[in-house]
Amino acid sequence: MGDSVRVQGQEVGRHLQAVLNAFVDPAVSVEPNYAPPAGKRWVAASMSFVNVGGASYGALGRMWAYDGAGKRHPVVRTGELTTGKPLVFDSLAVGERAEGWVVFEIPDNQRIVRLQYQDANMRPNSGGGFWAV
Repeated sequence: MGDSVRVQGQEVGRHLQAVLNAFVDPAVSVEPNYAPPAGKRWVAASMSFVNVGGASYGALGRMWAYDGAGKRHPVVRTGELTTGKPLVFDSLAVGERAEGWVVFEIPDNQRIVRLQYQDANMRPNSGGGFWAV
């Protein structure tokens, strides 16, 4: 937790800093009747993104959670969690920050071992973010 990754956009000078702030397993909706389907559970990561580059940054990229079997699980849309609001941004000006929770739906019998962030405008070989959980 707390590790940051700097991701470079395709345009020169665009840099986004991504930080994993917290991880919860299981994640719970504030809506009492809203939950994952039988046999699955939600896990969630609190993320923050800061535009540390020289130009406005576009939409959030993609994230995945990898389980112990090596299967990749994408972000699923949920409402507010008991731990906080979902992460949302469509553009970040230089110096702006976006924070919130991203949620993954995984089988009950699996454990998440790492998270990955890949920027939507990522330059080849510029990296991305990986965090062990």
